[in-house]
Amino acid sequence: MNRSFSKIRHIQEANQQLEKRLLSERISTQGTLLTEQVNFLSIYPNVNILKSIKDTSLDASGQYLKLTKRNPQNGQIIPNTTLTYKIKGEYGFSSFAVNMRNFKRRNDGSLELEAKPNSRIVAWTMKQLVPDENQTEDGWLRVLIPVEKINAALDKLFNNKGSEAEIDAGSGITIVLRNES
Repeated sequence: MNRSFSKIRHIQEANQQLEKRLLSERISTQGTLLTEQVNFLSIYPNVNILKSIKDTSLDASGQYLKLTKRNPQNGQIIPNTTLTYKIKGEYGFSSFAVNMRNFKRRNDGSLELEAKPNSRIVAWTMKQLVPDENQTEDGWLRVLIPVEKINAALDKLFNNKGSEAEIDAGSGITIVLRNES
């Protein structure tokens, strides 16, 4: 009998400790998010600076996209203005990690890149459904996203103070950006 009361008390104490830790983490995360949003607004006080190829640098590698402010006079990256976004792919109801390579922002503002889902099932499905001319020899998807879609995503990013945006990559594929700074 004593053992069961001891187990119940132990479980209750463990639950209380877990609740305290979760509450502490939630408060910490909210404070971090608020700081990131303030930083975003100080870096990009208006949406035109965010959209400007001259003022803003987009760069991606692996599973991350980096958004950095540039000095418009000399094109140099301004220190401490880099925001990092984790890339996630969605197709229908499926969500998966995505790797990117050969990422280029063209002079017209459009994005050119190669992407490959980390999920074997999604990669196999992509290989079956996407025409060969839209794939590289080693199985990466060639993506060209027009400037209108990039600007729509940047509008969303500006409106939610840098926390999240989606880019419609076409063919039913959506690229989700989540702030990881």
